[in-house]
Amino acid sequence: NLAPRVGDPLRPVFLRWLIYWVTSPYPVFTYLDRSKKLVSEVPAQAELEHRLMDRLKVLIGNLERTAGSPWFLGDQFTALDVYCAVFSEWTPGREWYGEHAPRLSAIAGRVWKLPALS
Repeated sequence: NLAPRVGDPLRPVFLRWLIYWVTSPYPVFTYLDRSKKLVSEVPAQAELEHRLMDRLKVLIGNLERTAGSPWFLGDQFTALDVYCAVFSEWTPGREWYGEHAPRLSAIAGRVWKLPALS
């Protein structure tokens, strides 16, 4: 039950944001966490990290503007909500999410309170 059923009007919306999440912000997190392996010069690392953070703000901002309440798709809990929770733990962390993506942060907080996921 982590996705709307076939025929549900939310199914295409779910699939669109699922694909977006794993193809857009996910790679940025990967590069942020490995910047020192990708670029050897310290000033270049700092520039790369700065540019990646700028890009992440745009990509997460798209999710933030779309997020419903109490869950990403509104009343239905889905895998997108689990993504909110897991991604909030990665670089740059929960505090950053709270500041830059409060809707996603609230969803993540609700996910971590679920007995099965706490």
